Amino acid sequence: MDIKSKIAGGVLAMASLAPCTYAQSAETAAMESDTQDLMEVVVTARKREERLQEVPLTITAVTSDAITAAGIRDIKHLSTMTPGFHFDNAGSRQNSQPRMRGMDINTANPTRQNASFFIDGIYMPGSTQTLDFSEFERVEVIKGPQSALFGRQTFGGAVNFVSKEPSNDPSMDVVANVGSNGLREYSASLAGPLVEDRLFGRIHVRSYDYSGKYRNSVNGDRLGEQQSRSGSATIAWRPTESLHFGLRYMKQDDDDGAAPLVQLGASQLNCGPFTTGGFRYYCGALPTRATYQLNHVVASNLHGIDRFGYDRDSQMISLKAAWQVAGHEISLTGSRFEEESRDVADLDITGVPGFGSVNYQDFDDRSLELKIASAGDGPWQYIVGAFWYEGEYAANLYTPNATLSTLPALGSRQPDVADATNRAAFASIGYRFTDHLRASAELRYQKDEVVNVGGQGAARRTLSGTTNAWLPRVIVDYAITDDAMVYGIHSQGNKPKQFNAGIAGRSPAEQSYILSTYGVDVALDEEKLTNYEIGVKSSWLDRNLTVNAALFHMDWDDQVTRRQVFPSATSTTQLDVVANAGSSRIRGLELEARMAVASSLELEGTFAFVDAEFTSFNSVNVQQVFGNPEAAGKESARFPKYQGSLSATYHIDFSSGWSGSLRIDQLYMGRRWTDEVNLAYADAYWRTNLRATLSRGRFSATAYAENLTDDDGIESGSRYRDISVPGNQFSFVYGLSEGRKWGLQFRYSL
Repeated sequence: MDIKSKIAGGVLAMASLAPCTYAQSAETAAMESDTQDLMEVVVTARKREERLQEVPLTITAVTSDAITAAGIRDIKHLSTMTPGFHFDNAGSRQNSQPRMRGMDINTANPTRQNASFFIDGIYMPGSTQTLDFSEFERVEVIKGPQSALFGRQTFGGAVNFVSKEPSNDPSMDVVANVGSNGLREYSASLAGPLVEDRLFGRIHVRSYDYSGKYRNSVNGDRLGEQQSRSGSATIAWRPTESLHFGLRYMKQDDDDGAAPLVQLGASQLNCGPFTTGGFRYYCGALPTRATYQLNHVVASNLHGIDRFGYDRDSQMISLKAAWQVAGHEISLTGSRFEEESRDVADLDITGVPGFGSVNYQDFDDRSLELKIASAGDGPWQYIVGAFWYEGEYAANLYTPNATLSTLPALGSRQPDVADATNRAAFASIGYRFTDHLRASAELRYQKDEVVNVGGQGAARRTLSGTTNAWLPRVIVDYAITDDAMVYGIHSQGNKPKQFNAGIAGRSPAEQSYILSTYGVDVALDEEKLTNYEIGVKSSWLDRNLTVNAALFHMDWDDQVTRRQVFPSATSTTQLDVVANAGSSRIRGLELEARMAVASSLELEGTFAFVDAEFTSFNSVNVQQVFGNPEAAGKESARFPKYQGSLSATYHIDFSSGWSGSLRIDQLYMGRRWTDEVNLAYADAYWRTNLRATLSRGRFSATAYAENLTDDDGIESGSRYRDISVPGNQFSFVYGLSEGRKWGLQFRYSL
């Protein structure tokens, strides 16, 4: 039996005993002694509060207790326990590319992602890798197109972080976390009433430092160093029982060292050419052992840069007002997000001085949403609303020599700009026909105006266009019993048209050459996604066993991918562009289960099978390897076909008021292709995590080990070009496993 059969069979068997709605703390036995009911998790995925087991959507909801129990500290860890969701940092915390249901991201533009992150329903365009999970009451991972209610940037799904709210109940939480590789993390929060029943406040601060595991063989310096300082403040004002206001401010500062990346260079390619004039390639699993060789010398330069690494400053402020009146809630939400970041990297990744890169990114986003929602439990439920968004994004990529001494003055190079203005109206109406049968219809009309600016000097061009879209979602659900529901969904998503402004200023002859040789035009069509889904949510054994499952089929048309082109047959100037390359068919199964076996034992399991295949796809890389650009029948890259997790938590009460818990997580990540050529891949791996907690009263201490068996499976891998040799030959860049890690966490909560 192969590894895929083992994980499929093992997780399916275990899942019949266990779900991943994470409704209970691993540090305390919070189950009710009589019925052992699982906690009733409430979500807001349809812009109203609904019980997770009653909302007909495929959602993984992770509560604050579950975040603590599993030791979830970042998006990557969350994705390993969420079926149909995959995330890797691609070497730098500047990158924030969530992947849902096999939909690969092949663009460097963070405003063109297939799925997006939200905080309290507000779009957050920048990096989310440094968010402090202890700030949030829960995290909702919603799969499939969410365009009807969440709007742009939710083509394939959405991840919504729901903040903790202050109340009349005073609370305090102080956490110290120390571990291997120089991990030092400290956080504290304080919340409570400022004026009883009327005014409430909450503050949170965090300090995070990590030294990294690996060293640069060139000079012995640490790689992967990370430092974050963050904080947030919330004020809630309730002047009357029916009128509420909420103001939240968040600030994050990050300062990282050089990313730990290795390159499998052109000299290590082991297969091909497969056609006359074809390129050599790498066939098989990427090696799990390699030496880090990165240039580290930074000379005096006009940007004042003194080391390789990543720096980021961001802040976000949001204001919410809600008024309960005449059986309705009228709410208004406004936000402002700003971020500046700089990523300095060794571009050739050889240790021999060659080329460097300096990538500046700036965000400035504003949004406003007005919503009117019905209240009560009548047969009709409806929402109407209006939305406005304006986003400004600028990226400026410099490629100087390896020591950065040839960097031109700041401002001498003009940035590439991608600005967007989105105006939308949306509505949702639902009707309960009987005690068992419900249906709802959602519709969003949006007008997306996109402005792309690119090119330098006389070749600089500004191009703009508008995409008008009607984005529907229809849901029908039927309650077989009070504890079992089936549902069906049809939904659509889109990503608006865009432009290659960088080639618009080229001569007609060069534009004609790029179009005929690479199939790349100045203007691109909008991308479209159609989703069909059926699911079941069920509870058994007096709600001690929960099993949720979903089957889906998606068609993705006019799929956009990134390419590198040359303006003529003799030119050595490489241009980064995007193109409508083809279409994909994606189908799969997602399963979550959980069982409270007894008051002392809980089991959890997840499983995902995703079959993502190109139905037509014009690929320059496939052409260079096989002689024919058509990639139809090949599988999507950088997403596992099989993914799963198994968890068990055992609680025990000791004498003198002490209690304890032991939790083990077994995580499986399937094979992931590096690209659409489907020859090189990051091999499948298992991870075992272990946590042991002792608690008494308000104090708890946890000892933990991550990757207990010291597995060396590769975290991520991507196709690259070895620029240290002539001929634009292929190479592969990836990060190695950091192996076994351990730590101690101490917490005092009030």
